Amino acid sequence: MERGQCSGEILWVLERETGLRYPVGKTPIDISKTWQNALQSQSFWELEGPQKKTPATLFDSETFLLWQEFFSSDAFLIDEARQKLRSKKLWGLSGWMIPSKSQLQTLCKDGNPAINAEGDFATLYDYDYFVCDEGTLDLTCLFNGIESKEDLSCQEGGVVACHNACQLDPTAFWQQMRLQGATLVHRATGTCLDFPDLEQYANTDWQGLAFEGLWSALLKDGLSLEALSYVDDPSSLPGAQIQPINLQAQIFSDLDYTPCHLPKLTDADMSDVNAGLWELCGKSSEVLNTYGLRARDPARDLRDEWVAIVFGTSITVVAVANANGGKELLRIGVKDFYQAPKPTDYENPTVLEFIDLEKFLENWIQQVYRPSLNWDWVRVAHEAQKRFLWQCQ
Repeated sequence: MERGQCSGEILWVLERETGLRYPVGKTPIDISKTWQNALQSQSFWELEGPQKKTPATLFDSETFLLWQEFFSSDAFLIDEARQKLRSKKLWGLSGWMIPSKSQLQTLCKDGNPAINAEGDFATLYDYDYFVCDEGTLDLTCLFNGIESKEDLSCQEGGVVACHNACQLDPTAFWQQMRLQGATLVHRATGTCLDFPDLEQYANTDWQGLAFEGLWSALLKDGLSLEALSYVDDPSSLPGAQIQPINLQAQIFSDLDYTPCHLPKLTDADMSDVNAGLWELCGKSSEVLNTYGLRARDPARDLRDEWVAIVFGTSITVVAVANANGGKELLRIGVKDFYQAPKPTDYENPTVLEFIDLEKFLENWIQQVYRPSLNWDWVRVAHEAQKRFLWQCQ
């Protein structure tokens, strides 16, 4: 789900698997729900295509079963009926089946145009008897919910075949029927339902975008992402959010802080014309402009100056020549570089603490330049000594 970062209004719904996005209220699920509500307004519909079938294929909106009488005026025993159905294909569907008794019973309800009921007697497609998986049934008994007392083991019956394609995958079935030009018709009310095009409102602009491209598109349009689930209770929607505008802060601002707790980088450090990041040197201008970042050639910062390091058994002192020609002492491993320095801060304890040596070594050997280290794995100097003294107490 995409929100405008300024207005907070939900503008689009993004489908993660396909990369398609839809206007609010126009997703395949929304269209499907609207269509199903119209579908449920009647118990039975006739499935009608460019070439009309007689009798028509019935669609039961409650069970999602399709029904078709293939053998008008002919009656069969069950084995013969099964044999006859094997070669039948309709609406691009093969595998039409003899129904079970319970399935056949779902036809015996109000609204079925193929049922002819007069008093206690009922026929379906003008047949009194029908074959099902359990044998031959007396339709009048089935319609009235009573057991037949006749021996119908050798009784031939009419055949009305069923198909469960819509039960198994309604969306795929609806799309298949739409492509065939099929329509659902309710004769009594004159209502017609066209099968829906679930993708009619799909926007393909972001389809196939890699993560970087998607992030760029979100930034360009000032959008954020918020996780969305289709559930009956809106209050249970997950609250995970992605704010691409925070990319600099999330990734680059901690570039020095994470491995050695140097001060976090500011926006100016990453975008000012006189600053920039070595790590971005060589990146395309398109990427840099998209994220509002600036690359810096490391060669600009190379100077032919001295560095002095005094390693002692307890204290290490580091001094460098700065860019202005002066001399500068360095603090190493202090907890807060923003605090005003004290003379003792430059007496860096010669202490190295490995907190998670395994993770440290794993990342240390993976890359030569700036391996992805973490201050929580290894600490040095002032902070390492503080933890050592605390543990010795």
